Amino acid sequence: MARPGDPKGHYARLGIAVWATQQAIDIAFQERTRELEPDRKPPPDAAERRQAIVEAHRDLSYAPHGRRGLLDVYTSEVTPA
Repeated sequence: MARPGDPKGHYARLGIAVWATQQAIDIAFQERTRELEPDRKPPPDAAERRQAIVEAHRDLSYAPHGRRGLLDVYTSEVTPA
């Protein structure tokens, strides 16, 4: 699942590019969590998938505890095509 610039697979988990904006990250997070809501007949592994999506959003957010800056610094240089 991991690819260059995405060692933990967070970008892939959210379905976004490694150069995605904060707005794109937030929208992808909302879409993915909406798919796994308990009221929508989620798949059996929904709890684990939702936790992974929450972790990805937390790590990629610029908000106070976001770690995206650190992830970007310590991963390979990836530029938009």
